[in-house]
Amino acid sequence: MKTLILSLILVVFASLTFSQAKRDDKKAAPQSAPSQNSNEGVIWGQTFADYAYAAQSNDPAQKGANAFVFRRIYLGYDQDISEHFSARVLLSADNGDTAKSGAMDFTAQEIYLEWKNLLPLSSMYFGLSATPSIGLAEKLWGYRSLEKVILDRNGLVAIDDMGIGVRGKLAQDGTSGYAVLIANGQGVKLENDKLKKIYGECYGTPMKNSIGELYADFENAANAESKFTGKVLLGYQVPSVSAGVEGFYRTVHNGAVNIVPVADSTLAGGSAYASFQIVENVRGVLRGDYFDANASQKTIGVREFFSLLGVDYSPLQDVHVIPNALYTHRMYKVSPAPGPALVDDVTIRLTFAYSFAGRI
Repeated sequence: MKTLILSLILVVFASLTFSQAKRDDKKAAPQSAPSQNSNEGVIWGQTFADYAYAAQSNDPAQKGANAFVFRRIYLGYDQDISEHFSARVLLSADNGDTAKSGAMDFTAQEIYLEWKNLLPLSSMYFGLSATPSIGLAEKLWGYRSLEKVILDRNGLVAIDDMGIGVRGKLAQDGTSGYAVLIANGQGVKLENDKLKKIYGECYGTPMKNSIGELYADFENAANAESKFTGKVLLGYQVPSVSAGVEGFYRTVHNGAVNIVPVADSTLAGGSAYASFQIVENVRGVLRGDYFDANASQKTIGVREFFSLLGVDYSPLQDVHVIPNALYTHRMYKVSPAPGPALVDDVTIRLTFAYSFAGRI
C-alpha cells in the first residue's frame, strides 16, 4: 500500500500539464495560488504535535502517562488540470495508525478528480474525497489541532469516503450551497459489501456574518440494519470572534442478528464552541460537548460531558503554540451508581500546530 501511494504522489509531482492550485474549505488555503495556465501546483501540509500529560484518568494505567507525540500529519498536492478539471492527492498519518514497526503510517485520505461547472454553479467529483459531514463545522470551530468536531470525535461519520458527488452554490454570491455524495460507506477502507451510503448537506447565511447548515446521511447494512444521522449547525464568525453550536441525532435500526431481533437505539449529542481575540496574536478557545451513546435508554448507560480550554499564541499566521486542558466527566443515568465509580479524565497539553504551502 505504501509503495502504491508513493508512486501515485510521485506521478502527480512529475506532471507538467496542470495549472492553478486549489484547496477546499476543510483545509486552510495557501496565501497565493499559481497564475492561470502555469505548470505549477501546490504542495501543502499541516502538523499537530503535543506534549501531553494525563493528570487523571478513568483508566488507572493511564494516570501519569506523558509523551511527545505527532497527533496528525497531512501532506497534500493540488493542481488544476485545466479550466474545468482539478485533482488532489492527500496523505495523512495519526498516532492511531501505526505500522508493524510501531511508527506512524501514512495512508491515502483523499485522491479525487473534480469536474468544474459540469452543472450550473456546481462541480462533480469522483474518488476518495471529503464527505459533507464535518467540513463546515471544522471551519467554524477552527481548532482541529486541538480536537475533532463532535461527530468525528465519537466516530459517527466518515470524514472521507470513496464515491461520486456533486457540490455547488445555490446562489451566485456563494452565500448558500449544497453537497450530495453517494459512496461505499467504508471511509478510506476498501468496499466490503454491495450497499452504499448517501450523504447530503445544504447551508446558507440567515443573517450577516452567520451560517446555518442542515446535514443528513443514510446507510443500509446487512441483516436489515440501517443508520440515519441528522445534524443542525448554527454559527457566527467575524475576525475577532468565531462561535458555533451544533446538535445531532442518530437512529440505528438493528434489524435481526441470526434471526433474533435486536432493539433499536438512538444516539444524541451537542457541541458549543468559541474562539475570541484577547490581544494581538493571542486568542482564547472554549468548547463543551454532551454525548449520549443510547438516548433511548433512560436508565441504562453513561452520559459524557467533554470540555476544552486553551490559549492560542500565533507568532505567525501558520504557526500556533497552544497550552490547553481537556476534561471529560462521565455519569451513570441512574443513582445510586449501578457500576464502579467513574473517574474524570484530565489531560494537560502543550500543542504545536503549523502548516505550509509551496509551489512546485
